[in-house]
Amino acid sequence: SAYMMGYSIDPQGNVTLPLIGDIPVAGMTIYEIRDLFQEKIDSLFRHAYVEVRLMSYKFTVIGEVRMPGSYINYNDQLTVLEAIGRAGGIAETGTKEKILVIRPLGDQTVTYSIDLQDKSLLSSPAYFITPNDVVIVQPNPKKVFNVNLPTISFIIATITSTVSTTLLLINYFGK
Repeated sequence: SAYMMGYSIDPQGNVTLPLIGDIPVAGMTIYEIRDLFQEKIDSLFRHAYVEVRLMSYKFTVIGEVRMPGSYINYNDQLTVLEAIGRAGGIAETGTKEKILVIRPLGDQTVTYSIDLQDKSLLSSPAYFITPNDVVIVQPNPKKVFNVNLPTISFIIATITSTVSTTLLLINYFGK
């Protein structure tokens, strides 16, 4: 069950393994942790194999998507395209050209602006989502106007009708 459930990193940045004890892993990459664990295991066992991977992590997608919210990823890797897909895709009012990825790095945050239609996206550091990333799909001002066009048309028609009816009544009763 330990293989299926994995081992968690405690708030102090340590992983507790049977027979080995606490191993500090804070600030290390998965590959650095794997090498460290392999070294510790090799001192106890022969021909042992160590596999280190993220079991799950949370990410958030907000803005102009169909189902904004926080999601949990159970795979090693997740792309920004898959993250947006999990949120139901980009809504009619969203744009593919203005996507923000906000990434917490220690005590600061880094913001990446990406264009889903640009092939340079594949080499962007924001292409793969990391734990606690926030993806924000920006609105497309042109589409927002087009979606609200029936409402704007209704308001203009109502105002025009009210003004013409008022003028007609003033003209009729003014004589």
